[in-house]
Amino acid sequence: RPPGRAQAAVAPVLLPGAGGGLEALEGQLYQQVWEAKERALMQNYGNQLWKAAPFPKELEGLRVSSLEELLASDCELAISCVAPDVGYIEDILTAHGVKVFSISPYKRAQNLMVLEVNPNQMVASLDQRLFKSPNCISVGSTLALKALDDAFGIAEVSICTLQSLSGRGDAMYPPELVQGNIYPVYNTREPTETYISNEIRALVDIAPECISVRAHRVGVHIGHFADVRMKIKAPSKLNGVESVYAAFDDFAPLAHLAGVLPSLPSRPVVSLREAGSPRPSSHQMLFGGMAVAAGNVKLHDGPWDICFSVV
Repeated sequence: RPPGRAQAAVAPVLLPGAGGGLEALEGQLYQQVWEAKERALMQNYGNQLWKAAPFPKELEGLRVSSLEELLASDCELAISCVAPDVGYIEDILTAHGVKVFSISPYKRAQNLMVLEVNPNQMVASLDQRLFKSPNCISVGSTLALKALDDAFGIAEVSICTLQSLSGRGDAMYPPELVQGNIYPVYNTREPTETYISNEIRALVDIAPECISVRAHRVGVHIGHFADVRMKIKAPSKLNGVESVYAAFDDFAPLAHLAGVLPSLPSRPVVSLREAGSPRPSSHQMLFGGMAVAAGNVKLHDGPWDICFSVV
């Protein structure tokens, strides 16, 4: 839409001094809301751990609208990142004919897609109004897993995550849990391990009993890291670590759309052969953050055929 006619809808967020509801934000410049949230995160985690993200210049001048204003407008598309407890906002939008592209955990099992992993899903669901993207780790992991599944077939997989604080959004942790620390999320209020397991199985053909996920939050600002170990169905095709890197390099299922989709990376999985990589701070913005970095490949480690790391 033309910038002068654009609108922004912001779900309820808790901000210092702002009554905690949407009404307290309506009419404010979106930039003010953004910067206030970044200041709150810096105050909570400390400025050595959290660096304020600059407000995108393309969104300058936008104001926060009420849901009623948005529904009364001619808006046809919405990008949603609402918390699951206010996910009903997506239902309201779709009921009014708005197509919603969402990363919210709310109803995430419906119409789930990562375009390079299950490209036919988007085509088959164009008449639907709700389009779901999975957990951050699920996106990055399935890109690499799909590349290896195409090359060798996946029999079993184990994933251990070290997830950055940015993935938690404005739902801040008590600082002592994550400052210079590692916070295992299993059995907490975060069902992250269940989300990741269910989403990977929905996108890549893996049986429930053949996947294990352990998730941890760490004191890193941006960039999720995952250690992945797998058994494969066709070990005879595994001809050294270069065959794994070649599977990553050759994975480009949307190459025919190069130049059509502006944010499409030439390679969704960038293989890094350098020892000690990938690393979150160094490699989390490949192709503007639209590609994942995979490396640290090791073969035949105990019961596992292939081990690798992904950022």
